[in-house]
Amino acid sequence: MQSTWSNHLQVRTSGALILVAFGIALIFFALVYPIETSRTKDQIYRVEVLLETIYKQKRNDFANAIFNGQHIAILKTLQEIDDIVDEIDNVCFYQPNGSVQYCSSNRQPIPAVLRPEDGKEQPHFATYTLGEKSYGGYLNRIDIIGERVGYLGIYYDISQVIHVQQQILTLATILFGLGVLVIILLLNVFFRRSIITPLNLLRQGMKRVADGNLGEIVALARRDEIGDMGATFNEMSKKLYRNRQELGRHQLHLEELVRERTEELTAAKDLAEAASEKQREQWKLLKTVMETIPNPMFYKDVHGKYTGCNLAYEEFMGQPRQAIVGKSVYEFIDKQTADRLSEKDAELMANPGKQSYTWRITRPDGENREVSFDKATITDDKGTVLGIVCIMSDITEMMQARRQAEQASRAKGQFLANMSHEIRTPMNGVIGMTTLLLDTDLDDKQRGYVETIRTSGDSLLYVINDILDYSKIEAGKLVLQFEEFDLREMLNDCIDILAPRAKEKNLELFCEIKPDVPVRVVSDGGRIRQILLNLAGNAVKFTETGSVSISVEKYHQKQDSTMLRFSVIDTGIGIDVQDKDALFGSFFQVDGSFTRRFGGTGLGLAISKQLVELLGGEISVDSEKGRGSTFYFTVNLHAVARIVAPEDGLVLQPVEKNLERRILLVEDNRINLQVAIGVLAKLGYRNVDTAIDGTKALEALARQAYDLVLMDLSMPEKDGFETTRLLRSSAETVRNARVPVVALTAHAMRGDRERCLEAGMNGYLSKPLDPQELDRLMTEVWRLDLSAETVMVGEAKLPQDEEPLLDFKGLVGRLLGDESLARMILEEMAKELPKELAVLVHLVHNGKQEEAGRQAHKMKGAVGNVGATVLQRIFMEMEIAGKGRQQGRLQELLPLAKTAAQDLLDEMARRHP
Repeated sequence: MQSTWSNHLQVRTSGALILVAFGIALIFFALVYPIETSRTKDQIYRVEVLLETIYKQKRNDFANAIFNGQHIAILKTLQEIDDIVDEIDNVCFYQPNGSVQYCSSNRQPIPAVLRPEDGKEQPHFATYTLGEKSYGGYLNRIDIIGERVGYLGIYYDISQVIHVQQQILTLATILFGLGVLVIILLLNVFFRRSIITPLNLLRQGMKRVADGNLGEIVALARRDEIGDMGATFNEMSKKLYRNRQELGRHQLHLEELVRERTEELTAAKDLAEAASEKQREQWKLLKTVMETIPNPMFYKDVHGKYTGCNLAYEEFMGQPRQAIVGKSVYEFIDKQTADRLSEKDAELMANPGKQSYTWRITRPDGENREVSFDKATITDDKGTVLGIVCIMSDITEMMQARRQAEQASRAKGQFLANMSHEIRTPMNGVIGMTTLLLDTDLDDKQRGYVETIRTSGDSLLYVINDILDYSKIEAGKLVLQFEEFDLREMLNDCIDILAPRAKEKNLELFCEIKPDVPVRVVSDGGRIRQILLNLAGNAVKFTETGSVSISVEKYHQKQDSTMLRFSVIDTGIGIDVQDKDALFGSFFQVDGSFTRRFGGTGLGLAISKQLVELLGGEISVDSEKGRGSTFYFTVNLHAVARIVAPEDGLVLQPVEKNLERRILLVEDNRINLQVAIGVLAKLGYRNVDTAIDGTKALEALARQAYDLVLMDLSMPEKDGFETTRLLRSSAETVRNARVPVVALTAHAMRGDRERCLEAGMNGYLSKPLDPQELDRLMTEVWRLDLSAETVMVGEAKLPQDEEPLLDFKGLVGRLLGDESLARMILEEMAKELPKELAVLVHLVHNGKQEEAGRQAHKMKGAVGNVGATVLQRIFMEMEIAGKGRQQGRLQELLPLAKTAAQDLLDEMARRHP
């Protein structure tokens, strides 16, 4: 076996060497043969040059001999050429047709490789073989005066050249082959001694190791790669021997460990069986609990299919468990509710965790129930969502109880409000009469009694006002009145009210307003004043010595709003840390004992906190017992400029109220006309002319000079904007083109102020008309020097949030208490509303959207004047839809308008038959 392996390796090595030698031989021939061939070609080329040179030297001799007919000279010349070199074998002269005429030796025809053909240019020189010899033939023509007379052929014997080439190639091949053979023999001996024999020794050593003789070594005392292999093998064999010994020791240890582990697994198995039995008992208990809990419970997979539920869910759905499992919620409840529940499931699975919400669902038996859903995702160890588990709580009865409680709370608030009003009415009489009584002649004792009565009445009224405000806030009925006011004037009023009490206690009272605080702002000034008086009043009450101060600063500025921070600082008794958290609670008092020094209801700070939050701010306190307190609160409001003056300013002139001024009222709605005339009459203005459209207004202005024009913005043919522009540009046709014009707008729209200013108007006011606001606005307009540039005063106010069917009290208030005029206006409204509504219905049904929008605008102003805000809002939406040519929206709103109009007519008939 060993000899066979060795022989095979030697054969493969010899074969590889032979292949290498063969490759080298090919390379040798590839290099030598071209060189030798090139040398032979070079010698043949020199033969060609020699023959061509002989031809060029002798062709004229041939031409002269042929021209003179000297045939002997031709033969002589042929022989001369033949004798030039020994290798020239033959020289022949051929006729033009190629036939032989003369030759220096034997007659030789033209070789095929040189034979001329008609129309083709033949080569002058070519090699060819004739018999056992090789020749180089040269053939070229002889011409006399441009005419061909024959050919001269010279034939050179190149056999010796070819023979020498073959001898050189043969010799080189023999020498190269001997050299390669010697190299192969030497390499074979080298490979056998240097590689094959050492590898054979390594192979024998590996076989002994493979047979289990670990630790065997091979004796290879060499300093080359094979020696390194031998050393590596010896080291490996030794390591294997050591590893086998170590492995034996580990095997014994492992057997001991296996025995111990087997014992542990046996014990663990017993414990696992016990745990499994306990888990089965717990699962059985859990299933019993799930089945017996009163809350419906179910499980779903990721596709929304029920995978299980408890008995309570079966009872809730009115379906057995077999009819529920494997189905979706769509098969048990209406699609809208099922869509909502499925959306919530999808949200939960997209964001695994917990989810809680409440929804009203209709059970399969048709009963509506309010249900609270508490869901959680079911996941595997990798966090993959497998489904959802949900516990439902039927909170229908709880919600009903909650609504009943809220209703009871509202009833309580209403009761408090009613009682407060019932008490405040006679109290106003008591306080009013004591005020009048104090203006009479009284002695000191009587005056003391009356002043005591007034002081007690004021205190009682203050308490009643607190209770009324608290009940309104608690019932959600408190409505903020956002109006423009002067912040500095409001603060001065607060200081004036607090000053007497502070003076009695010798307290320093002052107010600081930072320079960047705006002067005129829009917010509920009355409620801010109430907060300040509550906080500052408490500060005065609880401060015996020192000072009370109020400061205002800009806290935060946004693009469309400003947040101010108010601070009320005192040096009073301070507040314990433990009382701070409850300080703003209802009915809380720092000293609640019967012997307390300071009075009050304990509602002031609670009311202040809720008012601050309604105004978009926050309230807080810093205080330390015995070292005073600082109350902070913030309010979010808008800074405005009531009068927009040109760059060169305005000239303000004092003005007295002149009731003889002549006013032109331009209004196309009869009800709005009556309201406006009634308001102006109550203000004392009797010289009022009317015009029902823009054309009539311009005609009146051409006939009469007026002191003021009240202009409705939306009218047929010419609206208020166009009429005002024509007025300002008609100085030659009207009596006073600079007459002040105040716009009357039914609602505040973005851009109205800019459009009014662009048209040349001087002010604008929103409907329904407020008498005091109208009177103030007219006075402000007449105070301006109208020879200056056009200015804008006034603002449009947005309607309040509440939307009554009919605000009769508001209408009477706008008419300065004239109920008879209000009833007359309502009677006119009852006559006109059905007619105007019929026109609107006709326009909508005929698809005249823009005209329907204008009609809705006209009716919106009329119903707004009587305080019918529900119908006013519907007409406003119809006006917008008409301007946008939204026929579908108009048709949606028309039934609402009919219903609201009928409700308004019924309400007017019920209240004022």
